Amino acid sequence: MKMENFKYDNFKNLYGIELPVLNSNLIPDELRKGLSESALKLGYDNIYFYLENVGEKVSEFNASEGSFSFRRLISHLSDCTPPDLNIIWDLNSSHMDSIPFDLFCQYFDDIWYEIIDDIIVYNLDCNLLIFIRHDGCIFVLQDLKIYLKAL
Repeated sequence: MKMENFKYDNFKNLYGIELPVLNSNLIPDELRKGLSESALKLGYDNIYFYLENVGEKVSEFNASEGSFSFRRLISHLSDCTPPDLNIIWDLNSSHMDSIPFDLFCQYFDDIWYEIIDDIIVYNLDCNLLIFIRHDGCIFVLQDLKIYLKAL
């Protein structure tokens, strides 16, 4: 699944310009398989529940707060600044969006919608997977490659 069209429309109405179309790619099978297998090994049949229970809750940050900054979150979690991020909107879909890091940070509030979006954001170079739940709670797998040995 790709970002919904209404978000592009809202962006244009708000800023008077088009939000650059995000690059759509296939979710790597290794990622989907690795997350599913890791979840099942611990008795979770839902990957989102797995991420909530196995991932580290980042209690210092909440995406629904007005002062939230994705850039500050990344700085808090890692010394790595990724050139781009992958956004998984739905693990049941085969597609994800890729977006430059700076663009994602700048327009985070126009990309992630509180209450309706549960998204997974990751970058393999930084070895991070971040789950941002619809209520703004954030969970992270810091050593992504440990969980996904196939990568």
